[in-house]
Amino acid sequence: MARALGCLRYLLIAGTVVLGISGVVTSAFAGFFLYQLNEYKQLTPENVYGPSIVLLVLGIFTCVIGWLSWHFFDFTQKGQAILFVTSLVIISLFEMSAGIWALVRHEQIDFLPTAHLKTIFMDKENQPLWEHIQAKFLCCGMDGPIDYRGKNSVPWSCCDISSSLNPNNDKFTCTTMYGRGCHHVMINRTKSILLHVFLLSLGKLLLEIFLIICTTCYMKAFVDRIERRRQDALTRRISSQVVYHPDNNKKLLDQQSSAFRTESIE
Repeated sequence: MARALGCLRYLLIAGTVVLGISGVVTSAFAGFFLYQLNEYKQLTPENVYGPSIVLLVLGIFTCVIGWLSWHFFDFTQKGQAILFVTSLVIISLFEMSAGIWALVRHEQIDFLPTAHLKTIFMDKENQPLWEHIQAKFLCCGMDGPIDYRGKNSVPWSCCDISSSLNPNNDKFTCTTMYGRGCHHVMINRTKSILLHVFLLSLGKLLLEIFLIICTTCYMKAFVDRIERRRQDALTRRISSQVVYHPDNNKKLLDQQSSAFRTESIE
């Protein structure tokens, strides 16, 4: 039992290190997801930043708790284990909420209003943004090349270069354009990011549940060990009073002598 208790204690100490590292990883990935969502904020739906922000803050708190636990907790007292598991439970509840939030937004996200898209598409200041999106995600316009029907030409970023280059011409001729619109691509990209946010919170939550279970088992084993020691000490005390106490020995001898005299008289 003592060996199992020692193994659990060292497992918790190692768990504090893993917890701190997981906090750094969570904050890094949450920050990266925030950057991805904000990179094309003109085409990103609203109310999708919250889960990543929550995970970013919780990752920082987790890192701090792991660092403090590593430096100040040796898990030789029940109060330390209770404080540690309470902190994990609170963080786990918030992370579970963030994961559910991301999953709900993933299912509820919808296309942007057409008027809003047209405003962004027609604004000349956003033309470099559209060209960058079209070249990177292999799409064209809002809903396809037809969106450029009111303009003089379709930008080169809409051209499918892999199938449009004609080696017989001195100049490149675009014969094939990307048929899908960028609006649908950006919505799917946002959904993919939200799904990754959910998976990040789920992975972090599973780690914390494992540490909570280990801490609970350690607390139970610790309490059982203290209770067993108390019972052993009480048993030894009673045994010493019965067997070795001089007064008890004298009483036993007197009782035996009285019984012997009674038998002799009879």
